[in-house]
Amino acid sequence: MTTVNDSSTSTRSTGRKARTDVARALILAAVASLVLIGSFNFYQGRKFLVGEVEAQLQDVGGAKAARIERGIADLSKVAESLAASPTMTEALVEFSAAFGATDEQLTSAQEQELATFYDESLADLDLVDGSSFSVSDLYPTSSRTQYLQYWYIASNPYEDRAELVDAGDGSLYSQVHATYHPAIQQLNSGGVASDVALLDVNGDVVYTFEKRIDLARSLASLSLSGESISEAITKLQASPAGEAVLVDFASYVSAGGAIEMWIITLVRDGDEVVGALAVSIPNSVLTDLVTSHGMWEETGLGETGEVYLVGEDGFLRTESRLFLEDPDAYLAEAADVGFGPEVTEKAARFGTTVLIQPVDTEPVSVAQEGDQFSGGASSYLAKRSLAVSSPIEPSSLRWVVVTEIQQSEVFAPLYSYLSRLVVAGVVVSILVVILALAAARWLLRPIDPIVEAASRVGDGDLSVELPDAGRDEFAYLSGQLNLFVEELARRAAEVRATEAETSELLASVVPRRLVERVMAGNRDIAETMSNASLIAFTVKGSTDNLGNLEFLAEQNVEVMSGLASIADQHGAEQLSSSAVTLLYATGLGVDEPRIEDAVEFGIRASSWLTDLLSEQGYMLGVSVGIASGDMVAGVMGTERLTVDVIGAPRQIAGSLSQAADQRQVLVDAEVASRLGESWAVERVSDLEDVGGSPIDAWTVTKRISV
Repeated sequence: MTTVNDSSTSTRSTGRKARTDVARALILAAVASLVLIGSFNFYQGRKFLVGEVEAQLQDVGGAKAARIERGIADLSKVAESLAASPTMTEALVEFSAAFGATDEQLTSAQEQELATFYDESLADLDLVDGSSFSVSDLYPTSSRTQYLQYWYIASNPYEDRAELVDAGDGSLYSQVHATYHPAIQQLNSGGVASDVALLDVNGDVVYTFEKRIDLARSLASLSLSGESISEAITKLQASPAGEAVLVDFASYVSAGGAIEMWIITLVRDGDEVVGALAVSIPNSVLTDLVTSHGMWEETGLGETGEVYLVGEDGFLRTESRLFLEDPDAYLAEAADVGFGPEVTEKAARFGTTVLIQPVDTEPVSVAQEGDQFSGGASSYLAKRSLAVSSPIEPSSLRWVVVTEIQQSEVFAPLYSYLSRLVVAGVVVSILVVILALAAARWLLRPIDPIVEAASRVGDGDLSVELPDAGRDEFAYLSGQLNLFVEELARRAAEVRATEAETSELLASVVPRRLVERVMAGNRDIAETMSNASLIAFTVKGSTDNLGNLEFLAEQNVEVMSGLASIADQHGAEQLSSSAVTLLYATGLGVDEPRIEDAVEFGIRASSWLTDLLSEQGYMLGVSVGIASGDMVAGVMGTERLTVDVIGAPRQIAGSLSQAADQRQVLVDAEVASRLGESWAVERVSDLEDVGGSPIDAWTVTKRISV
């Protein structure tokens, strides 16, 4: 029996498909695991990063808000301290009196000099809200104002007008100024204020440290926040002593259009209000405070983060970081996101984004409602950002502080990690494919012999035997296949034996030449036998009530086998058989009837069969009838096969065998004439068939010469 082992080199599509399926499953599982792990890590990393950045933004924004609140509070305290100092009180009283007593007039030349100053200094004045003032609107109409502005502004010999102590005009105002200006200068030394002004009870500026054109006129008249300044002064009238009021940023005419905020507090002499102290704070102070003088990266805001303030009107109160770093880039981005000339041209012209850049974003609107915001949002330049926002003190200003950083910068490390993860995933996937193919080949290696063996069994090779491959499922499958093959082999042997027996049984009733055709299912076979010799055997004697027939049936295989052996020696073929009659023929498939072979076969067969019966103790014998000529033999029936021979030789041979005695061989005239002198042939007379008709017959006993 052939053994199939693991070294078989035969490749079967089933084995390849199984390896492919296993490899594909391994690859899919590995890739799915990589995707799931990578996605989980990316999600967790993103969540962690967002949380960390928001916490950092809250820390930075909170620190900036606290610093702004503390700075404003400190400035307010400074203003309140100045207003409460005896020197400032005395100065305001003296300045108010001197201001009221000023009645000097300017000469025509001096008036012309003042007018020239206004024309040269204020002709091109432009304000961020688009308002404009003509020189005639700004030129003072009061002689008192003209006088003081001429001596302290228009004819001031110093580039820094604050350096002028005494105008030298000999007026009472100049005497007071010479007395108190150095002291006020000393109080304001090192300060962040752009100007310090003293206002009398009517709201007129009786003293200004920087000597701007609001000297000797109403402070509110020269500011876009004039109404707010007036409201602040009115509010202070009903406020506790020493309280300061803040006025939001606006463009101030006397400062040449510069953006400033004011801190105003009343000055009291005992319980009597003698005026007010106003301190202007330039926007640059607040911007430097928020931006830490441009140290964004050092404060943890990276390359795109910034902190900015937004006022109640929705406009910036501090500068845009991008504008400070790259004005052209800011202007380009502002234009790209849809801001028109009212933003881009004004920012370029005024050199600032304060009160120009609108900030209509979610963080601002949430903070203006008094809540805190934290999360993703769009910046004022439509950049996706992470932002935090909250309102800040003092609440009267209704400012909100926003700290934000662009998401592109926040997630840059994450995307870098993702790109590295993708590259690693590709590399790992390639390794996984290689390992999966190798693992699939190794894991399914035992299946190849099984597939090969199954294929050979399918091709009909039942000599296959698989070796014992261990104790796993493949070994079990191999064992089961071996058992299956053994069962197939056993059943095939049984089938072959059954077919052989069937063939032998069929040969007893069907000519051997037709057995294969009958076994193949052919049930309608007719064959013409020309010039053939028909040998009919008839069993005669006492059957003892069919007992002999039962013996013949029991000994059928032995009898038929012996007769077949004798028939083969003489070229005879069996045509049909019954319990007492056998039909054979010679000369089938050849041109001659082979009469001598037929006679020799008849003599030998009858003698052998009679002797066999006698040995068994039966009083039986066999008679033979032989006829020659043309006839037809046919197989008929489906459930039960029958073989019959049609033609005169059939009738003659049958009648002769019936009429002959035991061991006697009778032939017809055709056979007798052909035997000639080489045979002992003798005519038999007075023979009749079963119907009583005479029969022409010759008896043949033996061959007398060779």
